[in-house]
Amino acid sequence: MDAARCLVACPTAAFVGAYDLDPQRCISYWTIESRSIIPRALRPRFGNRIFGCDICQEVCPYNRRLPERTPWLAGLHAHPARVAPPLLEGFEPARPYWLDQAAFSAHFARSPIKRAKRAGMLRNVCVALGNWADAAIVPALTQALHDPEPVVRVHAAWAAGRVLAKWTHAPAAAWLSAALDREPDARATSSTLRSPAFPENTRDE
Repeated sequence: MDAARCLVACPTAAFVGAYDLDPQRCISYWTIESRSIIPRALRPRFGNRIFGCDICQEVCPYNRRLPERTPWLAGLHAHPARVAPPLLEGFEPARPYWLDQAAFSAHFARSPIKRAKRAGMLRNVCVALGNWADAAIVPALTQALHDPEPVVRVHAAWAAGRVLAKWTHAPAAAWLSAALDREPDARATSSTLRSPAFPENTRDE
């Protein structure tokens, strides 16, 4: 049934019924509006979405009837570089916009991404990196684990656990263990097992 496409397509099953959306399961809510820790069970369903989600709009048959339009004002045109920013680019020393507030504000000047704040975006990036779970993300996660914001460190630890569950990476295991030993926030230490090769076997935080 066409009217139920959004219910089926939603990655997090945020639609609990017809015309009934549970915002606590909505990717857009978590990646844009919320400043809290993303529920552990939802993180794998986010994929690489770091700012919003339009799947329900994309599959809606009503929206598909609307013609594609080009904004009259050039300033309203989409900027491809901002639509899908490279996840690892913002960790580079030359443009550390995920790590440094001034760099973040400058890079995303006049962009709606600033609504999620730097810590919120880095939290979202850590979730996306954890879902990628490639060994190449270890240097980025090392930096995120030293972020001053606890909410970032929680998700960086989770992402590191996902990498270690997939790859044998002794240096990463060592620094994650050391980071957890000195972590002052209990939410971060409880986000990953002391043996991070089994990152899913912890409570939902």
